[in-house]
Amino acid sequence: MTEAERTDLLAFNDTWNRLAAALKDGGFEAFAAQYERDVLWLPPNAPRGRGDAMRAQFGFFTANPKAVIQHRLDHAFLAQSGELATVVGTYEFTLKDNPAASDTGKFTLVLIKRGGGWKIAADIFNSDKK
Repeated sequence: MTEAERTDLLAFNDTWNRLAAALKDGGFEAFAAQYERDVLWLPPNAPRGRGDAMRAQFGFFTANPKAVIQHRLDHAFLAQSGELATVVGTYEFTLKDNPAASDTGKFTLVLIKRGGGWKIAADIFNSDKK
């Protein structure tokens, strides 16, 4: 992977974080636009779902202004074609009025290049809590 390609994937992660932070301010549609409409959604302790499952879960953040989630990218893998990438990292979820509900964990995103930008085709995440 070239430095420019790595920078592109890091910029995608930065955008994800910026748009996640804007969820509480009504930025849901911009955030959801990062995902393929039929994204494969693989949450912990729940059945897998498609696009609507992702929309339902992240809808929580629009209804709860004290909820914050951030991704940190640790690894990035790019297919030789440059059209498919996998990124792996950690997340931190904070619920400011209920610290016991806060969580840290890891995630893997499968990204597809669409129209010059990245879209999330699959999202899996799980907690580090035992």
